[in-house]
Amino acid sequence: MGIAICALACTWLMAAAPAWAASGHGSAELKLAQHDKGRSLSGQGVSIVAGAPAQKTGSLLTLPISSLELGAAPSAAGDGSLAFQRGKRSVALTGVRFDLAAGTLDGNLGGQGLALFRLGAHPDVDPAADRLALSEGSLRLTADAATLLKQKLGLERALRHNGVGMIWLGAQRTASQKIDPAPPKPSPVVRPLLSGA
Repeated sequence: MGIAICALACTWLMAAAPAWAASGHGSAELKLAQHDKGRSLSGQGVSIVAGAPAQKTGSLLTLPISSLELGAAPSAAGDGSLAFQRGKRSVALTGVRFDLAAGTLDGNLGGQGLALFRLGAHPDVDPAADRLALSEGSLRLTADAATLLKQKLGLERALRHNGVGMIWLGAQRTASQKIDPAPPKPSPVVRPLLSGA
């Protein structure tokens, strides 16, 4: 019984503990590979374009970082959007997020949430300085993303997963904001019925 009470108390304490939202600044830079032919994205005529405030200069694509988490599962959120274009067809990638614990770049691709790229490197996290960095990651398409892009863009051949490009990411946490949990709902009051009333 003591164990059950402790478990209940621990659950209550965890539920009542405040959460923390962290803002951050930095950027992720993607150096896109260029292929004249083959089964890669660029080899099949697919270009990746940036939506503000993300920017693209030549084959270098820059995504600003707007938030950063440095806990047991480090992650960072990017500002802006990307789009995969081939001819008149286009597939948007929104809600860009770097799941650095899983080593993936995630987002909503054509309205479907999935892991788009594997990053091929682990971040160097420095909790004391509230920052992290990822260097020379090698971007690889996930199987789900490759299938979805082939379908949406009307590609003739299955996409090769590697050969997308390289990634560097550097970000620092700038502030933390305490988010109080929602107050507990009051329990209904149960009144006994009086007999003979």
